[in-house]
Amino acid sequence: MLPEEKARVKIDKQLRNAGWDIVARNEYLPNSTSAVKEALMGGNTESDYLLFIDGKAIAVVEAKREENPLGDEVKKQAEDYAVSPQDWYGLWFEKLIPLVYMANGNKIYFKNMLVENSDYEELSQMHSPKKMLQSIGKKSEYGALPLIEKRGLRDCQYRAEVKFEESLKMGNKKNLAVLATGSGKTYLACLAAYRLLKATYL
Repeated sequence: MLPEEKARVKIDKQLRNAGWDIVARNEYLPNSTSAVKEALMGGNTESDYLLFIDGKAIAVVEAKREENPLGDEVKKQAEDYAVSPQDWYGLWFEKLIPLVYMANGNKIYFKNMLVENSDYEELSQMHSPKKMLQSIGKKSEYGALPLIEKRGLRDCQYRAEVKFEESLKMGNKKNLAVLATGSGKTYLACLAAYRLLKATYL
């Protein structure tokens, strides 16, 4: 495995741990909290990851091999992407992707492009969708719901929670889960309530 690939494995894990769904650009779904790999940018370039909430680009992540010190050259590359989104991308701010991250698998640096003369700060972990929205002073009713992991859930519970959250994002306020006796409906209700309380502004 090449050094760049080793770093990407670690960065993918950091993003998933923060609630981001890692997808190829042809797999992107607008209602998901997605980190799109090799996203097309202006000037016939590609950012390593472009993060979306509610169908709007909120952050660029520039990924490098672990040995890369993430210096000025990487900062310029990442910030150039932030000001050159494709015309068809949904955006939170006109002609700007507000948050910039640099990562090499071991270190993560972050800058808010909305804060004038701000510098990069080192993070211990990648920001969650909700934290990114807070950083730019925006809210989303359900768009910040993080990726749900199947781990620990029965197949029927996982499918029910995924469909429930998809329904919420489509504007359906009333939902009914129909599962067999003993399939874990109480646990599912607790899981849904926990995720809504933790990740949304309700």
